[in-house]
Amino acid sequence: MNMNSIRFKLTNSFWIRGLVKPYMDYKRKEAYNKYQLSRDSKYLKTLKDVHYGKRCFIIGNGPSLKVEDLEKLGSEYTFSANRIYKVFNKTGWRPTYYLAVDPNFIRTSWQELDEFKFGEMFLGTDMNFDMSVFKNKATRIFEFTK
Repeated sequence: MNMNSIRFKLTNSFWIRGLVKPYMDYKRKEAYNKYQLSRDSKYLKTLKDVHYGKRCFIIGNGPSLKVEDLEKLGSEYTFSANRIYKVFNKTGWRPTYYLAVDPNFIRTSWQELDEFKFGEMFLGTDMNFDMSVFKNKATRIFEFTK
């Protein structure tokens, strides 16, 4: 029996459709409703339209990224993520908003991240990592449960 036939049988199973899916839908809705009341959700809502009508750039840190291009973005609103800090030794540019939401990335790169000051720093964790190392650096630390 191959994986596709097993997957088909599982997804079309009465027990999966009848019991597990409704339970998982309930748990997702419960988590969503809990998040809507959280401090993090309220803070994110205050950021809505804060730069309305302004230009904004999302910076990827792929192989085509040129430091010269970053220098041109000094007065613009920018978002970047993950290992963008690898170019900081070549430029004075810093992102307006920095985010890292992969708990594994944060867990393995926290010492490198701690070396830099970002405008607004948003970090996501799974509560299995002591985020107090960022208490003076991160504007917001979003905690996700597994």
